[in-house]
Amino acid sequence: MAGTTPRPGDASETTADLYNPYEGRPCAYQISEPVADFLVRLPPASTPASEYGPWIFVANPHAVLVPLEQDLEYLTSKGQTVLDEWMTEKADLEGIGIHRRAGWLESALNRTRKLAENGLLDVAKEAGCTTGKWMLFPPSASVDELWSSVARATVANELGVIAKVATAPDEASGGEGGRSSRVICIYTADFSDVADVKRVLVKLKELGLVEAGGRGIYYKCDAYTCLGIASGNKYGFKASMYSSRELLKEGRRSRW
Repeated sequence: MAGTTPRPGDASETTADLYNPYEGRPCAYQISEPVADFLVRLPPASTPASEYGPWIFVANPHAVLVPLEQDLEYLTSKGQTVLDEWMTEKADLEGIGIHRRAGWLESALNRTRKLAENGLLDVAKEAGCTTGKWMLFPPSASVDELWSSVARATVANELGVIAKVATAPDEASGGEGGRSSRVICIYTADFSDVADVKRVLVKLKELGLVEAGGRGIYYKCDAYTCLGIASGNKYGFKASMYSSRELLKEGRRSRW
């Protein structure tokens, strides 16, 4: 999400004050249309990717626009330096570890890996790349229903700043038709604002999109996405910043 970063505001604005970075784009909600019409116009279960692109978007029209230039070149350059330095340190520790007591290497790697992860998040903040998202992976058969709840809550200023859902892959878009699951992303403006990240999670739980005691969902910062840090990455980093199970526990500690 390059460019300026919106932040949640209040719902007292006039229509002229409402925010929509996707105004005029066919693949997105328009402020002038009722949400129900938007959902009928672009149902994700059947909206073809070849015609509308890979995503359907809805922006929170009550978000407050805060200018925040994202320096993605700095993020990728400095971020890769942090990653390379961590890999060098990891190799050094593994060389030393063969001569140390059992458990020493694991402890040393965990400690230094955490320092590297925090350093990478600091770079993301410096670069202005502060957005992140909760991710849902509903079956294709129920994606319209779940997306309806997310879209309505986003427009009502009850979730984050933006949400998006994957369109239907088809042969013309180079995708696999009939894919069994989709992804819905619910964005917050600042991954370090744990209170806001948790507020959005709690609302998702209230909407029935996160099962109490069931399978958790995960929050990933966009900086990791830009740097290609996914599950099972070679750096040994956790691909997600938060899990719903962790964050819903009382007294969770955070570096922020």
